[in-house]
Amino acid sequence: MGTTFIYVTHDQVEALSLADRIVLMREGVIEQVGSPSEVYLRPATCYTAQFIGSPKTNLLDPEKFKIAMPSGKISKQLMKAGKEKQKYLVGIRPVHVQVDLHGKGFTVKRIECMGEENHLYMVMDGDQEQEEICAVVPPDFGPLMRMQKVGVHFPEENILFYNKETGNLES
Repeated sequence: MGTTFIYVTHDQVEALSLADRIVLMREGVIEQVGSPSEVYLRPATCYTAQFIGSPKTNLLDPEKFKIAMPSGKISKQLMKAGKEKQKYLVGIRPVHVQVDLHGKGFTVKRIECMGEENHLYMVMDGDQEQEEICAVVPPDFGPLMRMQKVGVHFPEENILFYNKETGNLES
């Protein structure tokens, strides 16, 4: 088309599908500028991570969640990255959360059937606050039931670290 135009919308799906570049603002302040892929895959702030994408990004306190990954615990990954776990939140998109039907450590609290995908909301066993972690799975993903025990894994390449104080993505 060769024409530049600015389109203002509060609809994230519309923004992601129409834009070449997105400027995400909150209260008049720019949170992030980037392509739809950049904003979705590497949200620059906790706000962007929670605003763009549905369901929203899981933001977890590594002190609380001892979530196993192929190489070990999140705390080991933080140490490997030279980060102190008490200063960071771990972010991961629900589409990247891997659910193991034969694992343990989490309980399925609810299942939302969205047609082409299911949203699983799970809580870590023993978590007094019952903070939910969401995973997106295909509709034919195993037999799933409420209160079922499952395992949860986060692929290292999909984990993002956010500074607890600033909310900014750490490289």
